[in-house]
Order: sequence, then structure tokens, then C-alpha cells
Amino acid sequence: MDARADVNLERRIASKTEQLGQLVARRMLRKQREAIRARARQRLVDLERRKELGGAVLAAGLGDWSVSEVVGLLLEGQDHLGHSPTMRLGVRKRGETHLARRVTPD
Repeated sequence: MDARADVNLERRIASKTEQLGQLVARRMLRKQREAIRARARQRLVDLERRKELGGAVLAAGLGDWSVSEVVGLLLEGQDHLGHSPTMRLGVRKRGETHLARRVTPD
């Protein structure tokens, strides 16, 4: 009886160990899929932001400027404005006015 009980117990332990391994593997796969989806969402957000910034360069009439010139201009603006919220507000208002006046095709 004891030998049979030991074999039964060993089988149950092996079965439960296998089930636990499967559950752990499922959890790992789920976390990997979630991480992949999060990276894909972030790539889309980044792409949309880049498109928005590229559109801003074109809206400002700087489409024929080189990338280095645009970056230099932005750095000049950053140096000039510093971290002044008041100056940034003025620049923002000017940009909003410019964008509102542009004719955009629908």
C-alpha cells in the first residue's frame, strides 16, 4: 500500500509541477506580448509626433531649409527664450495665429 501511495503521490507531484511550468510559461508569454504591444503603441506615438513637427517646419515656410539650419534656428530660439514661460506663451500665440491664418485643404 505504501509503495502504491508513493507512486501516486509522485505522479501527482509531477503533474502539478508540469502544470505550474505551463502557467509560468503562459505568464511569461503574456508579459512579452504586452511589452511588444506597448512598444508598438509608443512607436506610433513617436511617429505621429515626428509628423507633427515636420508639418510645423513646413507650416513655418522652412521646407527648403536644410535640417542643420532648422536645428540651428531652434537652438537659437531656445537660447533666446530660455525657460521663460512668458516668452514661450508669446511664441505660442504667434504660432497659433500663423497656423489659424493658413489655408489648409480639407
